Amino acid sequence: MQDAMSCINKLPSVTGLAWGCVNAQFGNCKCTVDTSYQNDWAHTFSEAKNNLFKACSASIEVERYEGNIGLCECLLRVEKEWSGGFQGTLLIPVTGTHNPWELEIRFNKSANIQTSYGNLTNKINDQTLQPVNISLIIVPPLSIFPSKPINISTNNGTYDYGAVLYASILFYESQRSGRLSANKRISWRGDSMLKDCGENGEDLTGGYFIDGSSLEKISSRTAQFTSVLAWGVIDYEDAYVKAGQLEYVRDAIHWSTDYLIKAHVNEREFYERVGDEEFRKSLIDDWSRPEDILVSRPTLKIDLNKDNLFVPGEAAAALAAASIVFRLSDPVYHAKLLIHARQLYNLAKNNNRHLFFLPSKGGNALAWAALWLLRATGEQNYLLDAKQHYIEFELDEYTQTIYEEYIRTIGVQVLMAKIIKEQIYRKVVERTCNNVVHNMQTTEKGLAYIDAFSKLKSTADMAFFCLQAADIGINTQEYLNFTTSQIGYMLGDSGRSYVVGVGQNYPKKPRDRGSSCPALPATCNERAYLNPNANPYLLVGALVSGPSFGDFSDDDRLESKTNQVSVENNAGFQSAVAGLLYHQLGLGK
Repeated sequence: MQDAMSCINKLPSVTGLAWGCVNAQFGNCKCTVDTSYQNDWAHTFSEAKNNLFKACSASIEVERYEGNIGLCECLLRVEKEWSGGFQGTLLIPVTGTHNPWELEIRFNKSANIQTSYGNLTNKINDQTLQPVNISLIIVPPLSIFPSKPINISTNNGTYDYGAVLYASILFYESQRSGRLSANKRISWRGDSMLKDCGENGEDLTGGYFIDGSSLEKISSRTAQFTSVLAWGVIDYEDAYVKAGQLEYVRDAIHWSTDYLIKAHVNEREFYERVGDEEFRKSLIDDWSRPEDILVSRPTLKIDLNKDNLFVPGEAAAALAAASIVFRLSDPVYHAKLLIHARQLYNLAKNNNRHLFFLPSKGGNALAWAALWLLRATGEQNYLLDAKQHYIEFELDEYTQTIYEEYIRTIGVQVLMAKIIKEQIYRKVVERTCNNVVHNMQTTEKGLAYIDAFSKLKSTADMAFFCLQAADIGINTQEYLNFTTSQIGYMLGDSGRSYVVGVGQNYPKKPRDRGSSCPALPATCNERAYLNPNANPYLLVGALVSGPSFGDFSDDDRLESKTNQVSVENNAGFQSAVAGLLYHQLGLGK
């Protein structure tokens, strides 16, 4: 069941109206708001326009405690409704002077709620009262709140891939940095890192934390996962539509590309990193919420005239791929993405390529960018560039060595075969995927063990790439079976799920700051990090780093080797799941 969307829109001016936003979806919750003011205050409630409001459909009873106010009728302006829930603004008339006052909201059905604040306005003298202290205490019935585990089993023995897509996108929302949008679905995340800025005060807020513990923002790695995520949307859009997730995944990509555009502060300068090794080390002894870190972080800016081609190449590819996602739904944004993609690619192309002769040092990123610009524009100069980069950086020579460092090269090989459609490129892809499917060491329970560090990420990426090969007619059934088996391993075929909150026996203690911290107003510190119990909040959709070669995974947030979560982990995984849903529904026939 989806979380309720939050609401922060202020109401029209109504005399003496004390207001707060309440979004409800049926679950179990009790909410108490305690507010104090510097001075005694009074609100008078005049007649509201009944056509704007209607009684709360969940039969909310609002009871006043302090000052013997007594019972009153709840009025609710409902802005959105959906199956099982609604989004609206709760209106509470206050008819006397009370300092302090407390409000308790009870639902006659169990409810999962999110709230946000607004100012209380005294219209008698037309002044807005500013709270000295305003706090929200949510008392959940269980230690895990607000989300519930998602059942992905079906009657025919397959997995509900649509539900997995929903969960994975929720995970991306949980890793957002900056000022969060009004319709956030992760109630326990708030605005964070609002002081992220460049050397000259450039706004670098927003984007995604690369992982849940370091809280760094790294543009090249953001670009890498964004291009893979966009690829899945481009080729399997109908699957997202059927799952009801198209707008959500577009929003996830938009959040990423907005940040990459911010990082491209001018045509020749680009911010690669916010946060550094020293800052990350300083956080080790300060296990706190992202929202609690209020300092400005160090940044790394690269000069695109003289520094590496890897970073601008990755960014150009992501922006070009995303431009395809928004071509029809937002033509203006589509054009903006292409402008930045072209600039970044041109600077990368004209850089000192002789310094980066290995694919892993930038050659594959340059080819990757050319291919995505070719797919986005159809311009033949990008076709010529892609072929040249493929030869120059020997991108067909790394098929027998498959580990995380060269995963991007394999993505280039698949795109070459998919877009250019020449037999020479198809042969390389077949050789690469055959090597994974037939020769890769496999755990006893069936995981293709590609990289001992990145584990499930590398396997999920390869599963997606080989599914793409299947889609263009290369050993279709064999590669489809391979992808199905690897994603199945991650979802539960191994006896446990490696996706938090999804399926059976999933990780309870992922290495993630936000979800491991107790509910406000409690302090989050090292005690939360060392807490042997499950994270207080369920980090739905996060694919953890994964097991050892012996299929063992230690569910411990202290263990980054097994329980690290990262936005990079989920990209190939989510795109592979979208592809499997696409095939399951017969959408490609």
